[in-house]
Amino acid sequence: MIVRRLAARQGRSALAHVHATTAAAAPARHWRRFFASDVDFLDRSAETSLKETRSIEAALNSSTPQPAAITDPTVAEKLAGQKAPGTGHQPRGLHARAALHKPHTLLTNPPRPQDVTLELLLASQAHLGHSTSVWNPANARYIFGIREGIHIISLDVTAAHLRRAAKVVTEVCRRGGLVLFVGTRNDQERSVVKAAQLARGCHLFDRWIPGSITNGQQILGRCGLKVVDEMDREMPEFQDQLLDRPVLRPDLVVCLNPLENYVLLHECGLNHIPTIGIIDTDADSTWVTYPIPANDDSLRCTNVIAGVLGRAGEEGQRLRLEAARNGIVTYKSRVQLERPEAKAPSNKQEAGRLEKPVASGITAVASPLTHPVAMGIEKELEESGGLARTAKDLFAGAAGGIAQVLLGQPFDIIKVRLQTSEQYSGALDCGTKIWKNEGPLAFYKGTLTPLIGIGACVSIQFGAFHYARRAFEARNLARGPTAKPDLSYGQYYTAGAFAGVANSVISGPIEHVRIRLQTQPHGAARLYSGPLDCVRKLSAHEGVLRGLYRGEAVTILREAQAYGVWFLTFEYLMNLDAKRNKIDRKDVSTPKVALYGGLAGEALWLSSYPFDVVKSKMQSDGFGASQRFASMRDCFAKTWAQEGMGGFWKGIGPTLLRAMPVSAGTFAV
Repeated sequence: MIVRRLAARQGRSALAHVHATTAAAAPARHWRRFFASDVDFLDRSAETSLKETRSIEAALNSSTPQPAAITDPTVAEKLAGQKAPGTGHQPRGLHARAALHKPHTLLTNPPRPQDVTLELLLASQAHLGHSTSVWNPANARYIFGIREGIHIISLDVTAAHLRRAAKVVTEVCRRGGLVLFVGTRNDQERSVVKAAQLARGCHLFDRWIPGSITNGQQILGRCGLKVVDEMDREMPEFQDQLLDRPVLRPDLVVCLNPLENYVLLHECGLNHIPTIGIIDTDADSTWVTYPIPANDDSLRCTNVIAGVLGRAGEEGQRLRLEAARNGIVTYKSRVQLERPEAKAPSNKQEAGRLEKPVASGITAVASPLTHPVAMGIEKELEESGGLARTAKDLFAGAAGGIAQVLLGQPFDIIKVRLQTSEQYSGALDCGTKIWKNEGPLAFYKGTLTPLIGIGACVSIQFGAFHYARRAFEARNLARGPTAKPDLSYGQYYTAGAFAGVANSVISGPIEHVRIRLQTQPHGAARLYSGPLDCVRKLSAHEGVLRGLYRGEAVTILREAQAYGVWFLTFEYLMNLDAKRNKIDRKDVSTPKVALYGGLAGEALWLSSYPFDVVKSKMQSDGFGASQRFASMRDCFAKTWAQEGMGGFWKGIGPTLLRAMPVSAGTFAV
């Protein structure tokens, strides 16, 4: 037996060099030696204790207990009082002793790591191992001796390894890591759940599903995730970034029964996830990163160890929040929520240098320069994250633009005819004459140009709006340590106006060509054979700027006002619904989204229709001697003088009828 133990110790020492060379492949093991001061001391004394084990056992078995004289007067008086008759003191029976033992306190109020004593471990039966016939030689250094054919685990070793594991849990939680507590044997669920609650981690007391780590996306599917700041306040505005994110993996796994969860430990090893496990004498200590030699069959023992590690995690969470209040972020958020090169301030003084003053009575939090959410917003404006987001916005805008054209083109041609011609008494008369004189296909005159171009226009609208929104969010966070990224309604309007101005560069010539095709004579008298012919002839008259881009100034004013009000109205209605029903914006039903989009479309045209009338008049005007309006100002003045206020609202009826389905379809798509 001694030879086998010695060989096992030498084998583990010889492997120490190999473990050191492979440490780079498993970064989680770097902490092992840092936390192992007590364990190193016990390893050095293991050989001596093992040699003395047999001699101590022989001496204990052969010795006869001898009564010792009581020299302490206090103890003597106490014993005399207990033995004196008539004192009213009765010897405690089994029921009285049972009443003193309250194992439920280990669950409701677990001990802290500094409260771990050998007496506590002894009472929890942590020292009892298995029969010598089923022992694992790798555990030789943890064994104190043998009693009646059963290995006895050294409680000094158990206490040292438990304190080391507690340090690991504390550090992982302090750095914002996710700890998974696993205990799949009967009656272990209460201690596992309690430990997870203390450490703000996860728990598992049912069977481990193989592949949940190595193939988690297929096994677990889409899980609920949320973004929080360093003070654990939820940031719902970043939920859309989590839709396609993979399943989270734990940063540390605590396993109370490794023998039944070998597959879990193997998956953790493949993914370089550090593990803590209770190693009984029949288990292999190499399965886990931080072994705790103890009795895994004793429910008391597992309750104590789980409670101690849970308290350690609670301490780590307290340290993390305390550091956050002092302006120090102790962790880096997940990928795509923070710049890789960004680093948290190394000390309190550096964090204070980065902070801005806050009002008295307000608890200071992390500086915006190191705020993980702010870094996530900035990353979206850069490189791959921003490109992916922009591509998504452009695609959504293109789909909405196609829906807008197909639904609204018949209403649009009636609107343009009413704005630019005096031969129709109203919208119904205009629609009837177009059907009678030009046929039903006339309602889709000039559709090809907006069908190709409006998709790009709406793509630019949504892309520019979301770009401006994210820029405003980053700016809001930079205002102070307690600032929130939420946009004000003035900022929503500005972001929408920015989207309109960006869109006007393309929408100006596209709408000019569309209006020329919609207002040209029917049949052989038509002026343009198609969109390309129209572009060529418009550019040939007065050049690209004065010909193709005629009316661009009023187009910019219309787009800025229209889309500022459009996005403002939609965001206001969505926020109002979410606040009234106490739900997230993403949980608003699709019919409501379509309704709010339609109402936003009505507000769009009511706020910008006079600009649209002037634009249509200028873009349908003639060239040279037949030109009626010299400029935007001249068109406003002549319309007011000739038609009054009503001239600026011609065709508003079919426009509002068109606005509701078109705008609803744009947001719903």
